[in-house]
This record gives sequence, structure tokens and C-alpha cells, in this order.
Amino acid sequence: MHWFHRLSPDKESEILASLANSSTSSRSYYILTVLSTLIATFGLYSNSTATVIGAMIVAPLMGPILGCAMGVVRSDSKMLQEGLQAEAFGVLAALATATLLTIMVGPANIDLTGSEIQGRIRPTLFDMGIGLAAGMAGAYATVNTRISASIAGVAIAVALVPPLAVCGVMLAASWQHPELTMPAFRAFMLFLANFLTIEVSAALVFLAAGLGHLPQGTSRRPQARFVLGTGLLLLATFVFLSIQLRGLVLERNYQATASQVLESRVPRLVPGAGLDSLTVHLEGSRLRVRGVIRAPQEITPGMVRDLARTLQERLNLPESTELDLLLGTATLTYLSPAGVEYVQPLTREKGLELNLQVESALREALGAFSHAELVQWSRPDPSQPSTLFVTVRSPFVFDAPLVQELQNVASAALLQKNPLAPGLKLLVRTITAHDFTEAGPLRAPVSEILSARERQMRDREEKLRLRLETLVADQEGALLLGMQVKEATPPAVLEPAQPEGLPTPVFGVPPATLEVQARVQSPQLLPAALVRSWEEALSQELEIPTRLSVNNTLGTLTTAPAAETP
Repeated sequence: MHWFHRLSPDKESEILASLANSSTSSRSYYILTVLSTLIATFGLYSNSTATVIGAMIVAPLMGPILGCAMGVVRSDSKMLQEGLQAEAFGVLAALATATLLTIMVGPANIDLTGSEIQGRIRPTLFDMGIGLAAGMAGAYATVNTRISASIAGVAIAVALVPPLAVCGVMLAASWQHPELTMPAFRAFMLFLANFLTIEVSAALVFLAAGLGHLPQGTSRRPQARFVLGTGLLLLATFVFLSIQLRGLVLERNYQATASQVLESRVPRLVPGAGLDSLTVHLEGSRLRVRGVIRAPQEITPGMVRDLARTLQERLNLPESTELDLLLGTATLTYLSPAGVEYVQPLTREKGLELNLQVESALREALGAFSHAELVQWSRPDPSQPSTLFVTVRSPFVFDAPLVQELQNVASAALLQKNPLAPGLKLLVRTITAHDFTEAGPLRAPVSEILSARERQMRDREEKLRLRLETLVADQEGALLLGMQVKEATPPAVLEPAQPEGLPTPVFGVPPATLEVQARVQSPQLLPAALVRSWEEALSQELEIPTRLSVNNTLGTLTTAPAAETP
């Protein structure tokens, strides 16, 4: 059985002419490169594997890379130079496209933890096998007339375009978060490894097909320098990926050991507790261990220190490796407005379609409670559609009065959306989460990636909170229970136009007003004049117009009246 049919001189000339033509850059080459990168980048945003693969159908990267391989085999300097030039400019076009698109969309609006992105920022030696197989497929389809070259082109494009798109996404995000520079570098190393292995394997296939003979008077010496450079780059990439693979193996071993330690030790420290989730990341000389413990009570810093010492002993870490342990506790409380507590969760009905109006009303009602957010909801009994089982994540437990208040506000919000809707009856499960390090508790967990505008809003909210706490404390018996700050929409003329379907970020535009909703407990109803004075003080604090509404625990909403127009 022969893997290759002997090529006739005419067929050989046809292959060389086709590769010479496809390895040169042209307008259509750059247009297709940009379009395929756009599709692949949007696929990364939505974490859609099908979209990422589908984008490769239009990617034109097979021609230049096979032209480089043929240029080396035939010692054709012109074909080699044209292929390298086209590939280099194609790479720059892909990186620029993904970077600019991410800047337009806004890194804060992109989930950088999706599997399509995370799978390409930690390459290993296994990824080199993709390039070897893709290069062989492309070269074999080129010399075999019975196979469509476009099919092999998709295989090659899959190995090249997605890593470049991930690199561009991370580069855009690294401008605000420099720690993402290394993931961008690793994504580019994945591309480089695939590029080199595709070229080497394609050259070997061309040699096996008998295309390695040279025209008379041609010497291989001009290509020796290029082959040597490729070999050195391939060796350096091999070493880099070997280190990455070793780190991945260590990380998985550490995670398995850490999981065993925590699953056995945590119930001894806190009866009834258990390990809910665990992630382990080896970042240079630091081993980051992050876990969530299900427990009827919060764990203490002393427990975390005990667990850290046990992990340090069991993991047998080198002296140069620092253990960074962070554990969070998730306690569950089930309360109805009557104050009846449920220890076990209700069974959630499968296949239940969420009612958009109900969910919108719940989210709107939770907006009045500081840092409270809706996790999920369901109907425990389909025969009673107005009775809802609601799971809320909050820094405080929703007791009976708060559940009653949430029920009233949500019912009113639902009636505004649907006048025929029945009043809601809520059973609220509160998930209170607190994070601890060995040094002590963390007051508020901060997401790993925040945009500049999100950090700005967080700082504004903290300043307003401190100021309002001072104002409330001046009133005898008054207590600030919670506060939420919302940013009013800036003037439309200042908002940059965005493509349809994309969020419209505002770059450096100050808000027209800030809306502050506060919950205050007081022995008597707060007068409107007092609320207005608080509103003026908050406006002066940030020098931004601020509208304040105060919700008393007495159940009356007191809002500062609009100033009279002289």
C-alpha cells in the first residue's frame, strides 16, 4: 500500500503554482483573516465551541504556512519569504482585530473564566500534537487530489486563529489588569508551538511525497539558516510547554491531596460541615488554594491556620513555594415571613420555565437591599403558582421582617408589570458567604477582574456609605442597615455609538446623577427635611448631584422632595 501516488510533472507543477499563489498576501487574504478572527472572538465571548470552530471555515491561514514548508523543501527563497510575510501580517491583523474588539466591548463585560479562553492560556506538550496532526493533514490534502484541501485548512486554522484571538482578548484586558499579561503570552506561545509543528510536519509530508528534489543549479545552503532558526525556536517552545505540563501535573496532584485533606479535616473542626468546592492554581512560586465550606456556622481564622499547617505538611511543598489558602463558608437559612425556619431545602421542580416578569420583580425588589442578589427561584408546588422558593445571596440573613418586606416590594413590582398577577408568597433561603484568610476575615470579596469604571463606582459607594453612616449616627437610635448606589444614565450625546447587540460602555463620562437607596432603622419616622439635608451632604461629598431615598424599617418610604423652582 502506497501512502502517496507518484506525482506527474504536470501535477507537481500545478501544486507548486497553487502554493505559490496561496502563500502571497492579498486584499481577500486580510479580509478573511479579520472576519474569521471576529467570529472566533465572539465565540470566545459566548464560550461557544461550535462558533469558534465555525469561524475557521473562512480562515485563509493554510496557504502561507504550507508555502513556507514547500519553500524550505524546495529551497525556494521567494516562496519562503512571501509565505513568512503573509503569515506575519496575518498574525498582526488577527491580534489587532481581537484586541480592538475587546476594547470596544469592554473587558469587564467578558467572562474570562470560560472554558474556551481558559483552555488556551495554559498550553502543554499535548497541544504540540494538534499542530503535528494538522500540518500532516494539510500537506497530505495538498498532494492528494482526492481530498479537499479546505477540510485540512479548517484543521490548521483551528490550531492558529483561536490562540491569537485569546491573546488579543488578554492583551486588551491587561491594560487595566497587568496580571493578565502572562496569560496573553501563554496563548501566543500556544500559537507559536502550533505554527512551528505544522510547518515541520508539512515539510516532512512534502519530502515523503517526493517533492524534495531541486531544480538544477539550486543549492540548499540559503535555507540552512532558516531551518536552524526553526529548530531552535521549536526546542525553546518544547522546553516551555514541558514546564507548563509539569506545572499542570503538579497542580492536579496538589488538588487531589488538598481535597482529601479538607474533606477529612473540616468535619472534625466543625461538626456537620463539608467541602463544597475547591480550586488549586500553581502560579510561579505561589500555590493558590480556594475553597468553599458548607457549614452551620462560620469557620474561624484559627481553623484556617490549622488547615493551612496540615496542607503544608501533606502537600510536601518545596521551601520556595508559598501556600496561599483562602476558605469561604456558606451557611444556609430558610425562613418564611412568619418566621418558620426550614433546615432542609425544598425539592426543586425540574424543567420549570422561569417567568420573566416574576424574576424581574424579584431582582428589582432585591435592589433595595445592600449587596443582596438573586441566585435562583422555583415553585415548590405547581398547584400554587404564587408561592415561590427564592434563594438569595447576601452578607446578612433575611429574617422574618426582611422576608415580609421583600415579599411586599416584589408583589408591588410584579403588579406594575402585570396587573392580573396574584400576590407573591415567598420562602427565602439566604446564602451568607464570608471569606477568611489566616490573618482574619475579608470584609467583602472583590472580583478578580474589575474595570476602571467599576472600581470608580465601588470607591464612590464606599465614600457615600461612610458619610451616610456618620449622618445616621447623629440621630438617636437610628441605624443604617444597608445602602445601594446606582448610576443614572449620562446624557445620550456623550455616549459613543456601538454596534447593535453590544453594551454601550461610557468612557470617562461623569454621571449626571447618583441614585442612593438606603435602609435605616429608627424609633420614629424620619422627617423629609432631614432626608433632604442628608441628600445635600452626599451631593457635596463627591461633588456629583445625588438623589437620596430612605426606607424606614417602619415600612414608610421617605424621599427628599424636589427642590422648588424659584
